[in-house]
Amino acid sequence: MTIDKTSPMLHQLHIDQIARPLRFISFLGPLVIIYWLQSFGSGTVEALTGNFVVLAVILALGFTAWVCWRTVDVISVVTDPLMHIAYRVLGALCLILVLVFGALMAFSDDIAKDPLPFLQQLAGFIEYLFVGIITVLAARSLKRLRRTKIDKIGITLEELVRALRPTTPAKQTLWFSTVLKSPGALRFIVIAVILFGIYSGINIYANPLIEKASRISPESRSDVLNSLSTLSTICFAVTCYFLLRARAKLQPTAESVLSMDRRAPVLFLRSFVDDQRVQFDKDEGGRTLFDFSLEARLAAHFFETGPFIAVDSPKHTATIGAARASLHETEWQGKVVEWMGAARLIVLRAGSTQWVRWEMRQIVERGYTQKLIILMPELYGQKPRLRSDLARKRLEIIRETFSGSPWEASINEPCVPEKIRSLMFGPDGQVTEICAGSRSRDCYQLAALISEYLICKEAAPITALSSAA
Repeated sequence: MTIDKTSPMLHQLHIDQIARPLRFISFLGPLVIIYWLQSFGSGTVEALTGNFVVLAVILALGFTAWVCWRTVDVISVVTDPLMHIAYRVLGALCLILVLVFGALMAFSDDIAKDPLPFLQQLAGFIEYLFVGIITVLAARSLKRLRRTKIDKIGITLEELVRALRPTTPAKQTLWFSTVLKSPGALRFIVIAVILFGIYSGINIYANPLIEKASRISPESRSDVLNSLSTLSTICFAVTCYFLLRARAKLQPTAESVLSMDRRAPVLFLRSFVDDQRVQFDKDEGGRTLFDFSLEARLAAHFFETGPFIAVDSPKHTATIGAARASLHETEWQGKVVEWMGAARLIVLRAGSTQWVRWEMRQIVERGYTQKLIILMPELYGQKPRLRSDLARKRLEIIRETFSGSPWEASINEPCVPEKIRSLMFGPDGQVTEICAGSRSRDCYQLAALISEYLICKEAAPITALSSAA
């Protein structure tokens, strides 16, 4: 990590050195989870019929998938002691299967007569060789990630995360007791279980037929088999959708968390149009199930240190993240101003609507700027030109809002808007930009964590902390 000192008042902190090792870890986790979910049904049936090799594979993959599910975000990756064990289990499994498939190919007979078994063995060999290589790279990246110190701060990412965690953990509520208290969530979970059973049943029934048809000729696959394959994909996506709806139903309200937790809250401000909605997605359903949004990651972190609250959308959009408060249009502004004063941190996702501008002006005018973290919105999936324009427009709105404030000169310094991940504001007009070339969700979460650490340690500007470290 390097810090470019653009001016005496503007500091740019680049986090690519920390973010780079996360790429292989972030790629491997979803790959293992989705593969295990999709193969669970048919693999379990084979295991129950006496195929103990498949049972061992399902159990090993299941353990790794469970650990990857627990460690889907930056915080868990560097603090979970099971990560290295999971990578060793997965690596050993891939090595064994690569050797098995390699031996089977080496001793294959009658390839010209029936090439299908050889092709299946080759596919398995390539598949597990690829996963094995990614596992080795992810294990090396994890080791590097836990060793690398954040420059100018002088601590590792693991030490940073542990410094942000409360000394007394919040009391945890058992998830099943919460589910039983929510009929809506329980209904969605039951529907999801039924759909997952249908999905597994289709795979169990269709896979032998598809294999048999492929032995004759690829063209022999009937419309019925193709329809079953499509139905299987849709069932899996709908299963993920209903599980997400169940999670959204289990979201606590801001009123309930504020009444139960007397610690200072973290206030989350954003434009409603930027909310990540729970919706059916045939292509991304599996991934959104365990990594729904940046807000959901922030909620998992901030709820450990106090209430993480936000105003609910007038449309009451089903989403996952901060605890929402449903407020009338005549009272929400007064309540937001009240929360601004009570909050220990204000996390604002840069937006383009008039109400986001109003919220930023209130923060500046009321003197809450030094507990403000501005997060730039995620820009994945956009064309480069559009990505650049969106980032530039959001930054222009921030600059307009801070016009006439002590931070005006610093915020107007030249920079690359699309590389900014977060902004924080120090005394005497000093601004810190946390930047990254990567557009991964990990970078945005990492930027939020570093910003929180610097604010909590009263370390803005960065030079003050670096001299003390």
